[in-house]
Amino acid sequence: MIRKYSIINHSIVETEENPKIIILISPTQEERDKIINEFGVDSHNLNSALDPEEPSRIEFEENHIEIIFKRPKNYSSTDYYLFKVQSIGLFLFKYFLIIVLSDDINIFAGKYFTSVIGVKEVFLKILYNSIYHFMEHRKVINMIADEIETKISQSMDNKYLIHMFTLEKSLVYYASAITSNSLIILGSIA
Repeated sequence: MIRKYSIINHSIVETEENPKIIILISPTQEERDKIINEFGVDSHNLNSALDPEEPSRIEFEENHIEIIFKRPKNYSSTDYYLFKVQSIGLFLFKYFLIIVLSDDINIFAGKYFTSVIGVKEVFLKILYNSIYHFMEHRKVINMIADEIETKISQSMDNKYLIHMFTLEKSLVYYASAITSNSLIILGSIA
């Protein structure tokens, strides 16, 4: 699925005319080929944006920047204490931005996107929002871990140990994703 947006009066508005932001959500092969051929996006990086196991990275192309980075998936109680991450692709050109997502999420949710000037600002706000999302999940994980530790000390039931191990696994995913994302920031400064 492809969605197109423009920035009108400092707001991100869905449009078909002269889009400045193009979002590909779990794109078909035909949609991928169109973006690769029309804009010169690297096919490997486009596919990497849909792979949660792909490491974060930044690549400087002739007329744009390609970034693959990690973002926490929205947590659901059906995840049973497992906090997951997903890859996202940002392809920043001089006058427009292409975003590649594996899931249909509202990437522009939150106060950061209520007033924007241009695509470079949207690009930076998406990265910042990802960092903030990780920090909020870390707080929740710490609170849950404290609660489970209390229950473990008061109970001999194994389910609390299993919950604790699952949280520990989440922290490993998050630590790996955050380390991977930090390489992008450091790489772009160098």
